[in-house]
Amino acid sequence: MIQAISRLFESGVRLASMSTRWHRWFSILFVGLLSIGAGLTNSVSAQAPPPLSQPAINAQTGTPGVRLVRSDVEGIVLELTVPAVRFERVTRDGQTYDRPVLTGYERIAQPGHPELPQHTVLFGVPPNARIELDLLADSVQELFGRYRLAPAPPLTAGPDLRPDDPLASLTGGRMSAAALLDPGSVLDDGAFSRSSDLYPLAPVQILSSGSIRDQRYVQLRLSPLQYLPATGQLRLHQRLTIQLRFVYDGPAPAIAPQPRADGPFEAVLRQTLLNYDIAQGWRREAPAAPLAVDAPPNPAASQASWKIVTGAAGLYRLTYGELQAVGVPVTSLDPRTLKVYHDGAEVPIRLLGEQDGRFDSGDLVLFYGAPHHTRYTDTNVYWLSLGSGTGRRMATRSAAPVGELPTPDTFRSTLRLEDDRLYFAGYPRTGGGDRWYWEVLNPPNYATATVTATLSAVATTETGCRLRSTLFGLSSNPSITPDHHVRLVLNGTRVDDARWDGQTERVGEVAFGCSLLTMGRNVIRLDSPQDTGASSDVALVNWFELEYPRPFVADGDRLAFRYDQAGDWEYHIDGFTGSDLEVYDVTDPEAPLLLTNPVVEAGAAFRLRFRDSVAAPTAYLVQRSTQRLAPQALIRDTPSSWRSPDHGADYIVITHADFRSAIQPLVDHRAARGLRTVVVDVQDIYDEFSAGHFDAGAIHDFLEYAYFNWQRPAPSYVLLVGDGHYDFKDARGTGEPVFIPPYLWPVDPFIGETASDNRYVTVAGDDLVPDLAIGRLPVQTAAQATALVNKILAYEREPTTQDWNRHLVFVADNSYSPSNRLDSAGDFWALSDDVALNHVPPPYVAQRIYYDPSPRYAGESYKYTTVDSTRAAIVAAINSGALVVNYIGHAAPQFWAGENLLRFQEGDALRNTHFPVMLPMTCYEGSFQIPAWQSLAEYLLLQDGRGAVASFSADGLGVATGHDYLDRGFLDGLFQERLRRLGLVAVRAKLNLYINSGGTSLDLLDTYNLLGDPALELAMPKLVYDFDANGQVDVGDIQIIAGRWHQAAEPPYDVDGDGWVSVVDITEVAAHFGQWEPGD
Repeated sequence: MIQAISRLFESGVRLASMSTRWHRWFSILFVGLLSIGAGLTNSVSAQAPPPLSQPAINAQTGTPGVRLVRSDVEGIVLELTVPAVRFERVTRDGQTYDRPVLTGYERIAQPGHPELPQHTVLFGVPPNARIELDLLADSVQELFGRYRLAPAPPLTAGPDLRPDDPLASLTGGRMSAAALLDPGSVLDDGAFSRSSDLYPLAPVQILSSGSIRDQRYVQLRLSPLQYLPATGQLRLHQRLTIQLRFVYDGPAPAIAPQPRADGPFEAVLRQTLLNYDIAQGWRREAPAAPLAVDAPPNPAASQASWKIVTGAAGLYRLTYGELQAVGVPVTSLDPRTLKVYHDGAEVPIRLLGEQDGRFDSGDLVLFYGAPHHTRYTDTNVYWLSLGSGTGRRMATRSAAPVGELPTPDTFRSTLRLEDDRLYFAGYPRTGGGDRWYWEVLNPPNYATATVTATLSAVATTETGCRLRSTLFGLSSNPSITPDHHVRLVLNGTRVDDARWDGQTERVGEVAFGCSLLTMGRNVIRLDSPQDTGASSDVALVNWFELEYPRPFVADGDRLAFRYDQAGDWEYHIDGFTGSDLEVYDVTDPEAPLLLTNPVVEAGAAFRLRFRDSVAAPTAYLVQRSTQRLAPQALIRDTPSSWRSPDHGADYIVITHADFRSAIQPLVDHRAARGLRTVVVDVQDIYDEFSAGHFDAGAIHDFLEYAYFNWQRPAPSYVLLVGDGHYDFKDARGTGEPVFIPPYLWPVDPFIGETASDNRYVTVAGDDLVPDLAIGRLPVQTAAQATALVNKILAYEREPTTQDWNRHLVFVADNSYSPSNRLDSAGDFWALSDDVALNHVPPPYVAQRIYYDPSPRYAGESYKYTTVDSTRAAIVAAINSGALVVNYIGHAAPQFWAGENLLRFQEGDALRNTHFPVMLPMTCYEGSFQIPAWQSLAEYLLLQDGRGAVASFSADGLGVATGHDYLDRGFLDGLFQERLRRLGLVAVRAKLNLYINSGGTSLDLLDTYNLLGDPALELAMPKLVYDFDANGQVDVGDIQIIAGRWHQAAEPPYDVDGDGWVSVVDITEVAAHFGQWEPGD
């Protein structure tokens, strides 16, 4: 019975609490599920971790020579004793260089700067302290001799993509970042080698600061070696005493006597902070009142209301029948209480027929709908609610003509011409600018493009017409300035010569005679003569604006115009087909006014006359009542209240409504495993945090609010359920929905903008470190969601006392070309060997599968000389079962390596019933953000009953050294630190990159996304202990428990893990269950 019970418990549970009352009979339960972990010893041990108030082993203290001397409210003192320096000889461009090496230090350098050993550490600091860095002691030695240090090589792009690859147009045609250490090249323009400044400038620097959840930190970079390029001298700082001094504007904070643990992130923090023990007492407390987020509240979302979706600007109407059809209680409501909200604020409306206090069948709700154009949508959202009290009504102003006022003949009209057809992620390179373009000019084959502008009315006899254009240079030639030239021709006449330089945007404006314009069709032609001398002159066409004088003539019984000239004016608008005319001042779309008492004159067509005083530019809408617009949609809202501090959760699921039912079994499973869970419809997030507008920023704001304001402990895991892509408005016409949008930002230094789910969970501090573990199930149908949920549940419910989950597979692209040249991206085999052989402890088994088309050494059975044999080995290894499948090399979104070592075809050949976590240390392979296209990571994840259970993969480019930090961090988190939920392991991988890379490759924090459930309990093998023990023991008795380990795989094992004893008070158990007697 005890053995059966013991199998229900999992590794990680600590010594159970024992009643303080003394009773005679107790029952002993020894729980023997030990995770096979790292640091395995030669004997079985069962030790609980130290309590939080005691010192804990910190991973960073393993660095040779680093000692924490003091850490308190006054500051931190660190002592650094530097190991002996040794030198390696490296050859680049046929030249020999020196490379200094310090044991335990990383080799870090920016391209063009020498590679010097450096080490970084993180310290927890008080939230209200200013940090000042002091060097208390410094023992310096000038190394004898002159040293020639090679500058770090340049970053180079990888092999070409196939022309049909959708990323080819976005990235310049390159397949993967393939690049850091190119033995055949250096980057040195001579300026650095002549520099008389020490590099780096100081041996100790504060590299960054930020917050990991509630823990504020600073990152310190230690650079014991400094180099003087002009003389070749090296300075070694043998021993340093460093102080971080805390300066307060007010009193120093008290250290919490009982530090608040941060749930599952506690293990991550313990391994991250050098002064973890005392830093716990400096964590931010939960706010006394809800903290504000950027998004203003939307009161309509939390009460009975209806969403009104609008498109073009104009006056919108809601009829009795339309309101009744969506459940508005028109028969019983008092129409005077109707209110309309926009962006959280009430806007004025007209309600025709409300005076009698009844909403009759002929009554109308009228409101002005403003345009709303963002990168996400061209629709606007208004809210209709039934509030108490009288709603806000539209004000009026008399516009009765009085005669003898000047009457203008024309007004300035602007026609914007824009058609988003082509998406270029890298242009512009920074910021949140527009990355959609109309046409590409690429002579000689694509030297001309034309755009048509249709004008319904134009005063061709006037002057002052203007053409504005926006072009972007795609090519660049540093030796030629300017290297772009485009001619703009309007109706056959050249009006502009656009000349500019480089990969920059050119916004031009030119005046021309209005006689060039015609009623109806006007053609703007762009010609690229390719006459700059540059070998390539490629430009992107974005948008145009045509400004022209227009007479006061209605178009389709409607005229919207803006008049800028100050004065008192009488306007005459012709061309209406009826007399039911209305005039509005819509200068402020949030507060439009009805202009009353205009005069309508009948004739061949109807004319409307009204007067107004213009002090500032004023916008008007004049139309027949028949031109009132119907909304695109009228939707009854289900109220939600996620913007409330009353909620609390460990595990937040954000799902599209299509997948709400399919995800519920997983949510129930998480709750049964002890997580506080909530499921949030993404539309509710839009409603509460962006006033109903489709906007990815609302998801970030919601998570920020939940983290800071919900009941503690703060949420730890976020699961996004639904696929998403960058074509939010379906400009490409694929029709593919965006269920959960990606967070797009130009985070990739190679390709620019890409998806970063990481940005959703950077909520504490200004750094890029994730504060919650986030993952995404990129499903597009409920069937896919159900299949993936079933796969996750099957994975977690599978017995872990088997053999398959001791196996890890390491696949590597070929390091050498057939001509025996090392790949410019680095030595993939060496990188893979390091993680496979040095970061995977026994009894785990690392199976290597390396592609080697031109074998260099005989007898290496793990190297495969043909593509087919490599593919077959990968498929066989996955089919046999693997805990993790790791890949290092080149990649594109749908395959590994230029030779396509793993493709969809290999995925189709999989018959595995044990599902691995995919760990591709490469580029693009997780590019879920491409519309109407599936990445390899998605494909393997979404296979029903086979394939992968998750993938920690990139949707951008990267370099091998950066990937290596992630790889080592992931495996060390798994084996050394024994993190058991996948999202925490992914966070630990990113922290390893952030802490140890010296500020390089930080783009990978954003471009690596977890496709899978962040709360997934990894199927680590566990040992079950069968033992013999007296089932009862008297108070004060000592009992020795003896037995044996039971596991399906062959024993014995060297084990280091957690074991514990639960002593249960039988009397209290009996009181609860009523049937338990001593001896049962």
